[in-house]
Amino acid sequence: KGMKEILDAIKESQTAPQERNEVYLRCPTLEHMLTAMDTRAKEGKYDSSLHFKAQVDQLTGRNDELRSELREARNEAAQAKSALEKAETKIQKLEQEIQSLR
Repeated sequence: KGMKEILDAIKESQTAPQERNEVYLRCPTLEHMLTAMDTRAKEGKYDSSLHFKAQVDQLTGRNDELRSELREARNEAAQAKSALEKAETKIQKLEQEIQSLR
């Protein structure tokens, strides 16, 4: 109930006219957690550690995906840099040949 009361208080403060000392808060994660807790509490199956473990697993998976994407991006950048260096070398060589033909 404590978290539900916090969420209700936040929602009430958002509907009240704002003054300079009030802060607007958006808490979609809190709402999601409360919804999950309410649903599981009604079913009698709620275990907060399972919810957090699922979140950690999801974030770990996303972290692995991002690391893989970063590795691929670095490889592509290295290949592009190598191709650029080869092209610049070839341009310099061709410019020298042109100069020697003049």
